[in-house]
Amino acid sequence: MIGAPALHWPHAARYAALPRGAALNLDYDAQAGAVAALYCAEQLHRFSLRYNVNDGFEPLHAVVAHPHCDAGTALYLYWQFHELLADAQARADTALEPPRWNADAVLTAIEQRYPHGFRHHAVAYDPAALALDATGLAQIRAPHPGLPLLHPLRTGIAADTPH
Repeated sequence: MIGAPALHWPHAARYAALPRGAALNLDYDAQAGAVAALYCAEQLHRFSLRYNVNDGFEPLHAVVAHPHCDAGTALYLYWQFHELLADAQARADTALEPPRWNADAVLTAIEQRYPHGFRHHAVAYDPAALALDATGLAQIRAPHPGLPLLHPLRTGIAADTPH
């Protein structure tokens, strides 16, 4: 399912009538379907902000694959794995994990879709907001010069403007 449109997650329709915020209260296996049933960038971002990445990564795959995922939300999720961005070996190791713990798959999905695959650009996100010191941020950026995922995303682009 990684990289598939979020609306094709199995049983997504059954979650369409869930009340606001209910996706977080579902068990892990049901969360990806519930995320697929979310219908706007704001809901996806709210879910992402409240989701604990220590619970597993498949709901994050659903957020990233969702057609309404905002570029700022994707950038926020990308930087949740900042410790892997400066450690190629650690990232390669996680690529061997099952989907629930495969952080590389989440990062790769974001890298492949960013910056031109996320239609919405209403959420601002600055990687420095993670309180990385300037040296740590520079160390992560150094091997990837020019990669837009390593720079702040500011608001100002209309939410429905294709990019």
